[in-house]
Amino acid sequence: MAKTPINKPATSPKRSSEDSFADAFDDAKAGGGSFFPVGQHEARISGFELEDTEKGLSAKITYTGQEGEAEDKNIAQWYKLKTPEGDAGPGIPFLKRDLELLGHSDVKFADLGDLLETIAGEEPEVTINVKQNGQYTNAYLVGLVDS
Repeated sequence: MAKTPINKPATSPKRSSEDSFADAFDDAKAGGGSFFPVGQHEARISGFELEDTEKGLSAKITYTGQEGEAEDKNIAQWYKLKTPEGDAGPGIPFLKRDLELLGHSDVKFADLGDLLETIAGEEPEVTINVKQNGQYTNAYLVGLVDS
């Protein structure tokens, strides 16, 4: 005698983090992700720090968008300060120029880390110019936003 099957409520299978990633990938739209579009934008400095890696010493500035199509988008800019061999890097004059644009001139290296931390904490509003250079998107500081 055959048993009559018992209907059980359907249960959804347990989802793994792989499934969650796959769903996020499938739902993502094509585009530039969290980067600024090419052009000039108002942003705020949301990070400014020294990074010492095997590639040498760099200063990294992070900009976060304020409004419009760049709202909540981020882009970073690096200044190469010291090579792995200990030589002065090509980014020093560019960093000094940008610090002057932010109102800080005659900055000494001994004070640089603290100054960058202070600037990041103040989160000044700035104008940046975003350019596409081949496969890279770069940001350049134009100056402080006029109050």
